Amino acid sequence: MKRLIAALMMVCLLLGGLSAGAEETYTLSAKEYDFDFTLKLFPEAFPEKLREKARGYADFLGALRWKGSFLKATGEDYYDLRLSVIPVSQPDGAIDFRIHGPQDPMLVHSSLFGDRIIQLSTFSLLNFCSKMAEHLGIPLQYVGLAYPYSWLFSLKLPIADWQYMMEKEENGVIAAEWVSYLWNCWWWRIYDNEPVKILVDALCKNTEAENAFRAVVNEIPDYFAKDFARERALHIRREARQTTWANDEGEVFFRKYDEGGNSGMELTMPRMKTGYLPVFSLESSEENGWRSTRLKAGLLGGENQQDLLNLKMSLIAFPTVWPADCWSLLSLDLTGTLLPNLGVSCYLEGEKSGRFRLEIRKPTVEMEPGQIMLTVEGELTPREELSEITAYAEIPQERTLDLLVSNDTEIQAYLPGLTGTMAKGLLRFLAGIPTSACQTVMDDLEELGVFSALLGQ
Repeated sequence: MKRLIAALMMVCLLLGGLSAGAEETYTLSAKEYDFDFTLKLFPEAFPEKLREKARGYADFLGALRWKGSFLKATGEDYYDLRLSVIPVSQPDGAIDFRIHGPQDPMLVHSSLFGDRIIQLSTFSLLNFCSKMAEHLGIPLQYVGLAYPYSWLFSLKLPIADWQYMMEKEENGVIAAEWVSYLWNCWWWRIYDNEPVKILVDALCKNTEAENAFRAVVNEIPDYFAKDFARERALHIRREARQTTWANDEGEVFFRKYDEGGNSGMELTMPRMKTGYLPVFSLESSEENGWRSTRLKAGLLGGENQQDLLNLKMSLIAFPTVWPADCWSLLSLDLTGTLLPNLGVSCYLEGEKSGRFRLEIRKPTVEMEPGQIMLTVEGELTPREELSEITAYAEIPQERTLDLLVSNDTEIQAYLPGLTGTMAKGLLRFLAGIPTSACQTVMDDLEELGVFSALLGQ
């Protein structure tokens, strides 16, 4: 039972945050949606050596229903996700979560914890996932990297440096002295800023491209000042619905947009001293409530060099208002030596009632849809837009544990009274899950050493 409890604690940590405390009402508009869906995994789409495990996970996912609501404040970093994971054959065994809060801190609250709260710092999350990847051999750093706020926190100071330089623009010119200012700031950030170091470490972990990527990162200040701006002023020209940037050799950035929602931007940049060519282009069009977008970004290799990163994404006929009758496609192709290669096609079929079916398939081959790997099917329906949402201003410290920075003594003092609640909730939940599915998950966690790490063995 201790192992079961440890496993669920790991899952809860990676799900996000909830807060509790004294209520305070903020007058913010927000959009909220109710959702109710099921997942179906197709083991036949996986390599033969993984199919047996995939069958166990297919049974596990097939036994569950996912129901709840999601609220996002308009233009604010405030969200509220309520989720119930429900065993279909035993609905009273549901486990409830609430993911709630601003960018930082994140707090975890679940029906398994009673009135106890686990607090997570957004900055600590990426560092925690990266260190756990070293000890467990599981690529948990990608969980931290998938959380958008991890990037915002890690790059907070470099972004602030850029914005400060942009504020110095006068009459369409950024003077050479401010180009030099940014070079100096970014040089110090790369070599001395802990959040930037953690982000780079997470991206480099378990990849043969570590040295190549670190060389690219170290070159960024010089590349911006000496190759992009050429140690001279940058000229910004704004005309009707378009903006261009130019150095003394010509245009390096172009952006256009119109009132109909169509836009595009492109960077034309020199090759880096490391041999890589930065590329970025984005095109987006909107017509009659449908949006299509194409994105290309990467660090392309030169002669006798593999691409470090090459991302291509296409979004076709996606509705701008939901619910809607639609047949949309998202195609994602990620290659290169830095990150795991990934290629998927996602087909979304929606109805005005709010019902939808999402198919995640292998990449399209010769214009034929790839094999289905996973389906998500259910309902997503909007509630009325809110003008006031409730946040939590105070956190009761006696019921809160900042898990990622707490020592063993603090964790042990927090646990009494928690294990009984978790055990009861787990037993009710597991009663609705096929034994074979539970065994597959538990075997994998045991093999990877998750239990031993969590239990301090």
